[in-house]
Amino acid sequence: MAKVRVHELAKELGITSKDAVTKLQELGEFVRSASSTIEAPVVRKLRNAYPDA
Repeated sequence: MAKVRVHELAKELGITSKDAVTKLQELGEFVRSASSTIEAPVVRKLRNAYPDA
């Protein structure tokens, strides 16, 4: 899986970019902004945090 931008994943999950960045930071990931790219394991973490999305 290629790197994904935070804002693209947030849109896919139906949440705001700000919420996605905040949640990733709460999960211990170093994310600066919605345009940051994230690796597959981090994508899975965020997807698992929003199972209904």
